[in-house]
Amino acid sequence: MDYATTLILDSTLTLVHLSCKDYLIGAPMMNNKPNNSHIDAVTANLEMGLDCLSYLALDGFAAHDLGIACEQHKFLSYAYEYWFHHLEGRNDLAEDTWHYLSRLFDLSTKRVRWYDISELVLRLWHHNLYRLFESGVKPPFQLDLNITDTYGDHFIHVVVTDMRKLPLETMRFLTSLGLDINGRTRFRQALLHRCIRGW
Repeated sequence: MDYATTLILDSTLTLVHLSCKDYLIGAPMMNNKPNNSHIDAVTANLEMGLDCLSYLALDGFAAHDLGIACEQHKFLSYAYEYWFHHLEGRNDLAEDTWHYLSRLFDLSTKRVRWYDISELVLRLWHHNLYRLFESGVKPPFQLDLNITDTYGDHFIHVVVTDMRKLPLETMRFLTSLGLDINGRTRFRQALLHRCIRGW
């Protein structure tokens, strides 16, 4: 299987050589001739992510339980799980992405369709989509960044753990959106405790 990938045509699973993938996403020109089968992987990934979000936001799903909806509509479970992956790191398109994501918000309850707020904030952060917070915290959505992770640690501690990979400007950006710098861990420790431990 190291030398093959799969291609699905008319619900039939077919093995094809990996060079097929290389050809499709390779250079748009091959041997000085246009590669008419060329696929721009970056653009395709972006379009797939926005298509997933657009699908999740269809009005017909609004009243459905996620599990039941996924059983009836097979693409829904994929869209729910993987739109983050397709759009990972695309902070340059935060406005376009928010246009789709905002449709999942119920403005009367401040809830997001099928997502717990903490889960949504953490997923956006882990997939480097934190620029979406800028639109999310504004009225009428008022997304609260002061959530806790599954261990009970405030989001500020999740951010600090990842800060070695990110510029300090990211922390300034998040605190400007209302992230509480005094948030506590499950052990009631603030960031100062972490600093002292590191000395």
